Amino acid sequence: MIESISDLLCYFKADPMRILALIGGSGGVVYWIDRYRNRMRIKIKLIELGLFKKQSEGTGVLIFEAENLGTKPTSLDSEVILIGFLPKSIQRGPAKKIRRKKYIFKIDPSDRTLPPNVPKTIRAKADVDQLTGFLWFMTFIISPTRGNVRKIRVRSAEKKILNIFQYTIVGHEKRITV
Repeated sequence: MIESISDLLCYFKADPMRILALIGGSGGVVYWIDRYRNRMRIKIKLIELGLFKKQSEGTGVLIFEAENLGTKPTSLDSEVILIGFLPKSIQRGPAKKIRRKKYIFKIDPSDRTLPPNVPKTIRAKADVDQLTGFLWFMTFIISPTRGNVRKIRVRSAEKKILNIFQYTIVGHEKRITV
């Protein structure tokens, strides 16, 4: 162990410019820190879940605020996907199983662009039915054109946001008993 440290010190002692290449070169530490800090990320804040039909529009309207935390402009995918579970007590018929429902909200093309560090309110519309308001353990999937997919997990229409642990572990126990 001591020999390897002394070999490393001798390597940099022979040519001190190698330290600069390590810190700020093409694959240096500063380069990778900068890449990490300026990666594409979006921050989402749900304003309205869009579970019920609006009288004025006749469709469910999802309203959320999106902010691009990266340094370059990006845009959102044209669809926001909602996946939720219907409890057994809501369903009719002999097969009372917990059902998974999926809805696709469409974003207006003019609302999709996200400039850096500017919050923007976005509206997405979808045809929803009477059962949408009874969904539990919902996941909203919002995809930017560049960067990672953002998933927001909500327990019920009360807009209680869940983290991944609460959704998978605690939520699974509640889904079994509902």
